[in-house]
Amino acid sequence: KIYVVDANTIDEVYMEIINMGKILAKDAEAQKLMDELKKQVEGISSKVAELTEDKKPKVFYEVWNEPLMSAGKNTFINDLIEKAGGINIVAADGLEGWPEYSIEKLIQNNPDIIIAPTSLAPDVSIIIDDSRFSSINAVVHKKVYVVPDNPTTRPSQNIIKGLTMFAQAIHPEIFGEFSVQQ
Repeated sequence: KIYVVDANTIDEVYMEIINMGKILAKDAEAQKLMDELKKQVEGISSKVAELTEDKKPKVFYEVWNEPLMSAGKNTFINDLIEKAGGINIVAADGLEGWPEYSIEKLIQNNPDIIIAPTSLAPDVSIIIDDSRFSSINAVVHKKVYVVPDNPTTRPSQNIIKGLTMFAQAIHPEIFGEFSVQQ
């Protein structure tokens, strides 16, 4: 039997854990894993839940740069940004899924933070050295972060590592200095 995991949000990751538990006849273990994951996610999101909009940095997650692509509403990346206390500028523009995003719109929205996966950029220089981004606050203030693919681009129980990295990048004053977690 083949089963394809198709989780687009953190809530769907929880449901996929339960589904896998049923398929593998490991219901109790799956429930325990899901409960622990929920507890960890809520532990992070509760620390930023009371922040006012003006205390939430604008974030751009760069999926690809030619064409420039990002993550909008109804994606686990958007969930990670929001649960870490940021505002996803692409979702705020009403875009869903994995849309193309114009450089003009990126400059206009001027994100405070840019996050990218290692599949796009092995290090921040690809973004920082891109002349198109030179006037963007995130680049000017060196708030550009590269995160490993596994805990951030593959929706699984590893998203807690992704959420931790996003939280550190977005709110180091709450979660401590950014550090890569594999």
